[in-house]
Amino acid sequence: MSDRVFSNLIVLIASRLATIVVSILSIAILARFVSPEGFGYLASTTITLGLANALFDGAFGIGLVRRVNVDRSHISSTLGAAIALALLIVGLLNVFAPTIEGFYRFAGLGKVIQFSSALVVFKAIFAVSDAILQRERQYKRIGMIALVSNVGGQLLISVPLAIAGFDYWALVTGLLATGAIEASLSNYYARVGLSLRFDRSSLDEFRDGGGLFGLTQLLSWASLSGSNIVAGYTLGATALGLYSRSWKLLDVVVSATGTPMQKVFMPVFASLRHDQDRARIEFLSAMGTLLPSFAIIGTLVALHSNFIVIVLLGKDWLQAVNVVSVLFSVLFARLSYKLCEGVIVGFGKARVSATLQTIYGLTMVTGTWAGSRYGVIGIAWGASIAILVFYCLTLFFAAQLLACGFIDILKLHMRAIIFPIAALVTHLTLERAIPSDVHVWQELLFCTTEGGVLTAIFILLPGTVIGPELARIRRKVFAKAQRLRA
Repeated sequence: MSDRVFSNLIVLIASRLATIVVSILSIAILARFVSPEGFGYLASTTITLGLANALFDGAFGIGLVRRVNVDRSHISSTLGAAIALALLIVGLLNVFAPTIEGFYRFAGLGKVIQFSSALVVFKAIFAVSDAILQRERQYKRIGMIALVSNVGGQLLISVPLAIAGFDYWALVTGLLATGAIEASLSNYYARVGLSLRFDRSSLDEFRDGGGLFGLTQLLSWASLSGSNIVAGYTLGATALGLYSRSWKLLDVVVSATGTPMQKVFMPVFASLRHDQDRARIEFLSAMGTLLPSFAIIGTLVALHSNFIVIVLLGKDWLQAVNVVSVLFSVLFARLSYKLCEGVIVGFGKARVSATLQTIYGLTMVTGTWAGSRYGVIGIAWGASIAILVFYCLTLFFAAQLLACGFIDILKLHMRAIIFPIAALVTHLTLERAIPSDVHVWQELLFCTTEGGVLTAIFILLPGTVIGPELARIRRKVFAKAQRLRA
């Protein structure tokens, strides 16, 4: 990974750390004032509205990022087309809201969807504006917008309303406020404005593959929402609430790392699509750095899921412990496939991306449907298997595009697996020596010991074992430490 790309990625992730804190804080507060059933209503609403968000991002956002030259008239016409489509979708949502309510069998869900439908317009504005910010590499601004919108929508709107007893209405009102703030700030900083044009140039994204990328994003929405839809339809609002909160914890990590990674790497691979050698070096370097990190985070959360659920959600959510463990056990795949997707989308392989998303959606729905007979945990296992299958497929096609050898890919994974195995062995050893009651002191001891073992591996093992990327980072850390000591 080049220093510039690594720097951009770190800037975007660092700017999102505060957003993570806000998300975790709001999750911890809201889970104590809103019932699992209330979160089921929120999940079914966000699933429905997420369909429109995926369409805008794919049909308009990706097209603007990939486009070589963009002028103000093209931005205005694209925004005009996006808002026109948004208004059409709002109308359809209001008409079909009772049908959606009937599908889920959640009393009053139709009114919630009608109330929240204005979010679609905000998402249309945001998709176009955010694409411009990505083109201009304004990653600090993107992170700041995410932070401010989450503070405004979650902490200042949802939390007070939830404390006042508004249950799921507090959640959807905060969702709407977050979208409004996000759209306003991104539109302002991207200098897009609301000057709309309606001409044939707005169809350029579709002619250049935007239509297929839009389809790909819709399929991605179907894949990621499939498990939630199955949970709501087969098990009811309470089960959907339990599952969706577990998925939300996973999504906090994904939005803090995977989403910034996609925003940084997709333009990079798009610019390198005619230089296979450089693109391959960039990909292998990024995987060598990120794959071990994702494996470590997922393993540690899975090992400490009981404590994490009690602290963040409370003892009323203990049924979510095993769900969180299962979902985080495949975090490395959930995040790494975004890097692989960045290669496929950046190289303009819209048909390949759409085909892979179709397979992902089918495996997600069939896997979770089969698992639903075993309750929420069965749905989590079905979703995890689908994630692993999709990761293997996207990795295969990304490697094909970049002419990466099988041995290179195998080495990356063998090096990455050293860290989670060490953490797991350390955890199991401590569990045998110390009583298994959940106490803060015990969790601190476990985490400190596991962290010490992982740090020792990073410091002591040779570069041939941990990989050249981590070895390079280690040299930089040592050099900086020596400068500070001097």
